[in-house]
Amino acid sequence: MGQRSCERFQECIYQLVRQIPAGRVATYGQVAVLCGRPRHARFVGYALYQVAPDSDIPWHRVVNAQGKVSVSPRRGGSDELQRWRLTAEGVVFSANGRINLGRYGWQPALGLIHDSQDNEGHIVVNAALVAHKVADRSKDVIEQGLCV
Repeated sequence: MGQRSCERFQECIYQLVRQIPAGRVATYGQVAVLCGRPRHARFVGYALYQVAPDSDIPWHRVVNAQGKVSVSPRRGGSDELQRWRLTAEGVVFSANGRINLGRYGWQPALGLIHDSQDNEGHIVVNAALVAHKVADRSKDVIEQGLCV
């Protein structure tokens, strides 16, 4: 991927992760697929690793394909912070540290549609994402066009 393509993919990741509601999780691979880049789960992990812990991007809501928090000494304790934040949101971990993805896995109410390409051949993602308003539980559809 070129620099511009990486930046667009990274922005798609951040926009998508912002849509994951509290108490739900997505996997790195799921985020990659929804952003039009299947087989780029590691890039999703790398992009989220760069996010500051106090960012408006809920990076802690993305876990590995096994439903576990990825543990690494390079994370400087953020793996424990991730587990703590998910638990505070009501996500339950099993005795072996797994999250039941069937119960807590996030599925966008409206899918992402990959239906065109820009003049450079990049897939244009027309995202119809649902933003949940906590106060009145109403749903607004946000349409965005992100090129990845």
